[in-house]
Amino acid sequence: MRRFRKKPVVIEAEQWRGMLTPSWQEFVTCSFGVNPDGALVILTREGAMRADVGDWIIKGVQGEFYPCKPDIFAATYEPAETTLGNVMTDEELIQILTAHHACRSPREITAVRACIAAALAEFLHDSWKNLMTQYSREGTLPDPEY
Repeated sequence: MRRFRKKPVVIEAEQWRGMLTPSWQEFVTCSFGVNPDGALVILTREGAMRADVGDWIIKGVQGEFYPCKPDIFAATYEPAETTLGNVMTDEELIQILTAHHACRSPREITAVRACIAAALAEFLHDSWKNLMTQYSREGTLPDPEY
């Protein structure tokens, strides 16, 4: 039997909490309804699908929406970070890099470099922590020679 690996694709998803909020209504652009029991009914390409409170609603790569149970979601997806993790967004990084080129004095350049270094240090720390958590869950340790 041939084996396949899922492509690393970043998706958008929201967890259904049983109530409509403005951000929820901005996220879901397909037809949907809410049952009296709080379940969400989404009209998908495959027909109507039910999402219970706690289920994740995923926006697929072609803009389609579908529900996913929390355990399957947790086993399949992990948070996608921006360029420097939760420290700064891509837009903030671009602004800093743009500001760096516009800096005139050594003091300004030093301040921008310090900001980038701090953000990078935070990102590396978080990445290392996540890696060690993964190894801990799997019961293995990283190769010290790596």
